[in-house]
Amino acid sequence: MSTPTLEILPASEFEHDIFTPMEAAQILRVGRTTIYNLISAHQLRHIKCGRKILIPRVYLQDFIEKNTIMCYNDSQMKIDLSCCGKGA
Repeated sequence: MSTPTLEILPASEFEHDIFTPMEAAQILRVGRTTIYNLISAHQLRHIKCGRKILIPRVYLQDFIEKNTIMCYNDSQMKIDLSCCGKGA
């Protein structure tokens, strides 16, 4: 049984492949402090150039994939949100 893959950050929607913490926060719809906390907790990989922190697209996608919870209906292999209380 294979699970569907997610196209999380399509390249066509973003100008570049590396993000600042503020851009990553906007993508994840969280605050900048949350991004720094995730980095400090070693949950979000990053690159450090001097004092500058950069987050490549692949690291952001990896974080999203590792922290995504999906519910599947095995008979149809479609996302079934009824188990999450988000629909029927």
